[in-house]
Amino acid sequence: MKNSRRFLLAAALAMATVAFAADKIPAGRPQSVMPEVATEGLSAAESAAIQTGIANWLAAERPDAVVKNPVRVSLSAEQINSIEYPEPVNAAPLKVGMVIPAPNVLSISGFVSPKTGMILRESGLAGGQLTRNAAGDYIWSVNVGSEGAGGIRLHIENLNLPPRAELYFYSDSGEAYGPYVGTGPEANGDLWTPSIVGDVGTLQVRVNASASKADLASVSLNVTEIGHISRSFYGVPNGNLGAQGGVASFCSFNAPCIINNRCQSNSALNNDEWAVAKMLWVKNPYIYTCSGGLIADSDSSTQIPYFMTAGHCLSQSNSGLEAFFHYTVPCGTSTCTATFTDPPNNLISGKTVGATLLAHGSISSGDYCLLQLSQTPPAGSIFLGWNNTAISGSNGTPLYRISHPEGAPQAYSDQTVDTSAGTCQGWPRGPLVYSRGQTGGTQGGSSGSPVINSSGQFVGQLLGGCGTNINDDCDNASNATVDGAFAYYYSAVAPWLAGGGGGCGATGSSCTSNADCCSNSCKGAPGNKTCK
Repeated sequence: MKNSRRFLLAAALAMATVAFAADKIPAGRPQSVMPEVATEGLSAAESAAIQTGIANWLAAERPDAVVKNPVRVSLSAEQINSIEYPEPVNAAPLKVGMVIPAPNVLSISGFVSPKTGMILRESGLAGGQLTRNAAGDYIWSVNVGSEGAGGIRLHIENLNLPPRAELYFYSDSGEAYGPYVGTGPEANGDLWTPSIVGDVGTLQVRVNASASKADLASVSLNVTEIGHISRSFYGVPNGNLGAQGGVASFCSFNAPCIINNRCQSNSALNNDEWAVAKMLWVKNPYIYTCSGGLIADSDSSTQIPYFMTAGHCLSQSNSGLEAFFHYTVPCGTSTCTATFTDPPNNLISGKTVGATLLAHGSISSGDYCLLQLSQTPPAGSIFLGWNNTAISGSNGTPLYRISHPEGAPQAYSDQTVDTSAGTCQGWPRGPLVYSRGQTGGTQGGSSGSPVINSSGQFVGQLLGGCGTNINDDCDNASNATVDGAFAYYYSAVAPWLAGGGGGCGATGSSCTSNADCCSNSCKGAPGNKTCK
């Protein structure tokens, strides 16, 4: 069984010296980077304490009538089954939720009566209640839920809050997100709230007592959609969910070959455990999950939250992308339920929200997606080191992986490169690495998970499977595992990952010759040249 290794780095990672084709990695640019331990960020316990404090403060001023009369939506039995037991689709993100139109009642157009022109006092408003506290602050609260959901999130449009006004979304279990101000994080009035565990949450607007009548009249928001996230995403049994996957070696909904990562002791994965996260995002009309991992750049003096996943998972920036870090459960348990208040295996308080797309490639280009997270990952996270030596033609090379199959806690698998494995049509060897599974396995939701070498260095990310029995996740004889090859697409992500610490410079960085630039173009007057 693995011990907690939050601050453990391998004593020494082997530095690759194998030469690579000149058209892939120009001479003088780094071929490997060491991992880094995150020096910032909150621990799960710190984050939980802060959120719980905010949630308790907000709930103390929420009227009982709001709790007793939530605004609810519901899915049909067929819709619930489609997200609790999704049909597996190879090389595609796993569907774990559905977007439901919200009732029209959840709409605010000011705290001023359009009929009388008077400021509204305590009253029912937009499905909730408008009240004032002892300090005179205006507080509007509404409970919103979806029957049978494992978690929910809300889509808010036309958000406009005056100065000294704030919006929060929270749960009675202690999760709390906000404050959101003005027209939201993107300054466009559009916001998908982070998800909360459970089937109901509270949306609350607070406006300071000093607000003018004009300010109060300007308050607006429309809850237009409710995201219903499956119970299985949070490891919560639902009906006959326990029967899924036969006799499971891990969570009851996993295939029999899936292995709890906490039940192995492979030192190559000491760092991977603290880099990997499971993802959650909305792409109407569904909500999806994949896996991914933090990755280091070559400048050890900075820690930019770069995050690598599969190109078939995401292809654009996403302000609502959630990355759940450090989601593990002890060896010997099949209780996979995600919680907010039970550290240290705490899924909910170890997440970030939001990401910007930096680079993306199709399957034939290596199926990669490099993101920059909008928030600092939790304390103890590790940015994976990497190695861009080609491995797709190195038969027998051992590879290792931690992923989140079916959204489960971290699971272990390993394989070896197999140059004799048949390729799928349109999936070329070279941009992709074909390997044969040895231990454990992957499932939907594992897509995008980092694959590492025996030195613990990132060398690619999961695309899917290729073979004659692709619907059996445990048939390693008939199926090969396919990963995007980091060595192949390295030049496309080098402007970020090799932009410092001796690597090539990104656009706008100073240079003296083309060799200093990832873009291979150094321009400008002598003494004032930049990469173009």
